[in-house]
Amino acid sequence: MQETHRPGVFKQPNKGHKHGRHRSKGVLDTQSKGKVSVKAVSKRRKVEVRRLERRHHAGQMRSQKREEVLCRKRALGGSDCPPFLVAMVTLCASEDAQRALATLKSGAEDNVCSLSNQGNVHLSVPRFKSRFTFVAPPHGDLITALDVAKVADTLVLLYSPEEGVDEYGDKLLTALMAQGLPSTVHVVQGLEAVPQKRRGDARRHVQKMVDGRFPKEKLHSLDSETDGLVVLRVISSQKQRKVTFKDMRGHLLAEDVVFEGVEGAARGTLKVSGYVRGKPISVNGLIHITGLGDFQMSQLDAPRDPHPVLSQREARSRHSSTCLEEEGEQMEEEEVKVLERADPSHQVSLQVSCLLFYYR
Repeated sequence: MQETHRPGVFKQPNKGHKHGRHRSKGVLDTQSKGKVSVKAVSKRRKVEVRRLERRHHAGQMRSQKREEVLCRKRALGGSDCPPFLVAMVTLCASEDAQRALATLKSGAEDNVCSLSNQGNVHLSVPRFKSRFTFVAPPHGDLITALDVAKVADTLVLLYSPEEGVDEYGDKLLTALMAQGLPSTVHVVQGLEAVPQKRRGDARRHVQKMVDGRFPKEKLHSLDSETDGLVVLRVISSQKQRKVTFKDMRGHLLAEDVVFEGVEGAARGTLKVSGYVRGKPISVNGLIHITGLGDFQMSQLDAPRDPHPVLSQREARSRHSSTCLEEEGEQMEEEEVKVLERADPSHQVSLQVSCLLFYYR
């Protein structure tokens, strides 16, 4: 008698063909006759709209960021905005900021230079259609350098080709980085006075000191008129670094200060003129003067811009002394436009109340 094979417990169970349990795609198309479910149509359209919205949103964000960068770049140095405020900071006692300023001013023949009553140097460069204001704090005065860096748009750091940075310069850089650094330009002057064999080593030595605190920053030389034009172009075209405490408040560097006292009284009116940077200033608010305290304002005036951006033709004509005399007389005769007067009902009071809370 022949025995049949019986599967054991390890037999592989294969899935059976599920015929007749569902309708195929062809059967569904035949039964629907081209009709599509309303839920399917709405769901598919919803997904497509979301994808299209994401694309539009990404494009809007790109254009918005690009516009913010352009607006921030156009907010300085032009005819309708304040000039680039540049602080010339020496990091070594052997460096001279006035010599560097002289090289920058002689970069082109059509550059127009003027001096404010407070000693600030204004430079109009028709080639770049930009204007600059240079302030040079004295070497060794840490507090003055920090105050100037608070309002400056760009810091030009002057290195020595021999020493690079001395003890005071290292201390100043540490304080500046703790306070908040604006955009920086690193300059070394006097490389041409170094012998040719040691010139490359001196430049690499200074560049190494720059890389220690400012990675990926380039070192520029300032020994000729061409170098001066290059540095001015870098200042006018570089990206402005954001400093929060400076961007949140309106600030002004004094170009002219006049005090008009009241006879028989120890008080008066202080007239301060300059370019307002940052947020707009309200005449009803308080203004802080460094070293003196907080004060109320009486009115805001808009005089004629004493240091405008000039075209090349205007710059050539302005070099003549007669043109300068005529413009000075015209500025004296022109009336000052009053922008806003203080309202006592809305003016911020100088009285401050301190509330002390004790917890037990």
